[in-house]
Amino acid sequence: MNRNSLSVLALVVALGVAMLCPTPRAAAQDIQPIATISIAGYDALWSDIEFFAKLSGNEAAIPNMKMMVEMTTGGLAGVDKTRPAGVLLLPDPMSPVQVKPLGFVPVTDLNQVLGLVGKMGMLTQPAADGVTQIQPNPMAKPVFVKQQGQWAFIAMAQEHLASLPADPTALLSKAAKGCDVALALHVAKIPDGTRNTLTMFLDMGAEMGLQPKPGESNEAFQLRAKSTRQSIQQFKTALNELDTLLVGLNVNPTDKADTMSIDVQVTAKPGTKMADTMARVKKATSAFAGFAAPGAAVTVNVVGTMSPDDMAQTKAMLDIYEATLVQKMEDDQLPEAEMAKAKKLLGELFGVLKDTVDEGVSDLGAAVLVSPDAATLVGGLRIADGPKLDKTLRDLVKAASEEIPDVAGMVKLDAGSHGDITFHSVSIPLPPLDPGDGARDVKSREAAVRLVGESLEVVVGTGPKAVYLAAGRDAMTKLTEAIDRSKSEAGTEILPSHAVIDLKPIIDTASAFVDDPKGQQMMATAKDVLDRAGSDTHITMTATPIPGGMQQRLEFEKGSLEVMAQMVGEAARAAQEAAMRMQQMRAMPQEF
Repeated sequence: MNRNSLSVLALVVALGVAMLCPTPRAAAQDIQPIATISIAGYDALWSDIEFFAKLSGNEAAIPNMKMMVEMTTGGLAGVDKTRPAGVLLLPDPMSPVQVKPLGFVPVTDLNQVLGLVGKMGMLTQPAADGVTQIQPNPMAKPVFVKQQGQWAFIAMAQEHLASLPADPTALLSKAAKGCDVALALHVAKIPDGTRNTLTMFLDMGAEMGLQPKPGESNEAFQLRAKSTRQSIQQFKTALNELDTLLVGLNVNPTDKADTMSIDVQVTAKPGTKMADTMARVKKATSAFAGFAAPGAAVTVNVVGTMSPDDMAQTKAMLDIYEATLVQKMEDDQLPEAEMAKAKKLLGELFGVLKDTVDEGVSDLGAAVLVSPDAATLVGGLRIADGPKLDKTLRDLVKAASEEIPDVAGMVKLDAGSHGDITFHSVSIPLPPLDPGDGARDVKSREAAVRLVGESLEVVVGTGPKAVYLAAGRDAMTKLTEAIDRSKSEAGTEILPSHAVIDLKPIIDTASAFVDDPKGQQMMATAKDVLDRAGSDTHITMTATPIPGGMQQRLEFEKGSLEVMAQMVGEAARAAQEAAMRMQQMRAMPQEF
């Protein structure tokens, strides 16, 4: 969905404005958090730290790390290490300040915790109603803490501790409770006054920023203004129609050990256009399922239906892109005949794209296949009218050949066919080396030749309802194999969005082209890790439906986690060595 990034931004800004804007007072029992931050607990976090330490080969450092933490914190005496902690951002019914942060920590004995705070040099003194004031240092503002039941609540003002929830975890979403660390934003609970104020500032800021740039034509300015206003409208829609947004991190979950996942869950208010859009996120059949090639370095599949609102927005963006390209050609002052021909071809191409949007169906598949001796990209996309696109491509080749004679020798129309699909091919020679090229240029060209050959083969295919693209080594063969796999898997439902990165073929290929000793050592270590990981070498990105919305997940399998941990560790060691060398150089006597 193209709204997710806008949604996140809208919510973050809304939360910031919420802290500053006044709101009508509400009854204490009606107060619900605008946002929550939750941490599974001390023991859970240590389990995660130990997991990553083992992956990075630093398992031996764990005892020393634990000892340092125990010495620094006094063993966290009085804290329940098995239960979660967090922060609630609550509307404040007693103050013009919009929200009040309320921290909560599970405790068995608050007095023990306060004793530890005192040993750390902070001043503590009792206040009224069982509240304790903590002064971190003479220059800092005090904080206030109060125990209720098995929880210690921390606030920036004593009055914020007057009415406390019996169990703060009851205010966390179910999804947040299942994460090691989670941030939840309850957009629907942002007061209307704050929401209206934010909307006003968005409109004002957009209009103030929409001023013509020096040398910008009126047509270009109007296109830019239209695009900006459309983005602002999407922003406002997300702010008004979203219900909740949750970002959660889960390391080594019990349901799938030796993995790490980052989840983004979005739900919409019932009955809104956004709710309709999210309801369309569901499994469906794809004409390109077979592009998820076995052993590929990267595979991508997206399938689904578009809401009327998304269709209108997508067509509006296509109008902007088309007008921008036309404006670019006019700025280049092409001859009148060439301009007319280019506009006609551009109109036909965008016409196919807009007709495809009108059908309201999205379907695509793609894969990148790499090995030390070959690299190939293959992809397929549903379109409304394949024959019309085929004609446009032929007209484009003809027009280009008339202007650039060399094009005719590079392009081969009707280069092949496969069932009802017609293929055209383009052979693009790799640039030759110049006499002044250095060793790096020579190696780069040698690597490119090894992967794709002396010429890059590009294949474009059109079917009744599809366009296909392939580039690289054995492009035609790899493309037809993906098409055949897709036909054999016709009728199989797939996730609405599914992308996979397999680090094994990527590292195997990169290893063949790394020639410096440190790089070779890192590649050798990574290959060893991936070999031991077996098939658990993937990074997966998926979108799945959830009640009232959708979830996007980024999941790292053990092999990919270990490789990243090893590389981060290696990079950290290299940075430390560089810093030490810099210190040594500075310590050396300077000669003048």
